[in-house]
Amino acid sequence: MFEVRQAGIKGFGVFATHRIARGSRILSERPLLLVGHTDINILEAASRLSNTELDTLLDLSINKAKRSSLWNLVDVLFQSAQLPFLPLHSPKSDRRATRLVESIQQKRNILACFYNNNFALSLSHQDGATARGVFPTIARLNHSCIPNAQGNFNRNVAEGSFTIHALRDIPAGEEITVSYLHDELASRDEREQWLHQIYGFWCKCGICSGGHQAHNSSKRRQKLRYELSKAFTPTIPLLSDSLGISRSSNPGVRDAAKIDIETSQRLIGLTIETYEQEGLVGGELASLYGVAAGLADSTGDHGEALRLGARSMELERDATGEDSPLYQMRRRSFERMDFDVGNFPLSRLAAAPNAQSSEDENVLSYAPWT
Repeated sequence: MFEVRQAGIKGFGVFATHRIARGSRILSERPLLLVGHTDINILEAASRLSNTELDTLLDLSINKAKRSSLWNLVDVLFQSAQLPFLPLHSPKSDRRATRLVESIQQKRNILACFYNNNFALSLSHQDGATARGVFPTIARLNHSCIPNAQGNFNRNVAEGSFTIHALRDIPAGEEITVSYLHDELASRDEREQWLHQIYGFWCKCGICSGGHQAHNSSKRRQKLRYELSKAFTPTIPLLSDSLGISRSSNPGVRDAAKIDIETSQRLIGLTIETYEQEGLVGGELASLYGVAAGLADSTGDHGEALRLGARSMELERDATGEDSPLYQMRRRSFERMDFDVGNFPLSRLAAAPNAQSSEDENVLSYAPWT
């Protein structure tokens, strides 16, 4: 179904070897490395890898310009090394020093590979347990701001695996891509800045490389942000509650913003329209359709609620698979006609330019909709 091969200046990439139908599971992979969030945990977990597994990890891409300062790294290494004192300028100390330098270099490379290729995972919906994992084949998937595939952690597959599903039909020879972004509707400047800062590359996908497609994309996103900002600006009086929009820490967005159902439906409709015009499908669009279904149901339009809910369920199935807890939860909600109208914070899309959370700078991972 796919092969890993050279992808020009991007290094390696994953390509379809034959046509892949929308909704197909392209890949399911168990983690090579599964850890908590601290550097020392990463090094402890890596020390348990076989030589072959360690080589696989160290063969992954790194961004040399990012991550912890040298002093932070040295602190981590001193915590883990526990080295005995040796006299200076003796043959034994020279050999020991050489091994120490090599060990520090290897640990630095382990951290760099982990930071540039880890995925945030939700291990349990019951206790909220989280971890970060490295999946070596999936790590070869390159980014596109308009991806043709989506990744999700599925705890129902092989005791927990990361899966990749086709969001649309993918012809043979096309590169399979996912989005590294946490905000799919970020502006071009925001996307470029964040991707370069965190991953060290300038995106050259269709809506980032200039031209007619990029211009139209920017206009659509600006229009949506303008409409949302009008609804959530602090200068507009509060209206009746409908979406249950979550509190925002951004000073440019109203706290606990509340808008009437008619306005909510208009904004959700405009957001869905923008996603679809952009070619963005998957989990986030599924959530938007779920909100739209809930709003329709709250106005008594049960037929429209069924139509929108079915579309939400279809998008979730294509993006995650029928064995996914995310799909199963959405299906149960659809069967009960119990739509959560507050599960998508439109105020986030209206936020002032800051495409990603400040937390991203510290954790560095691909984490959307996992």
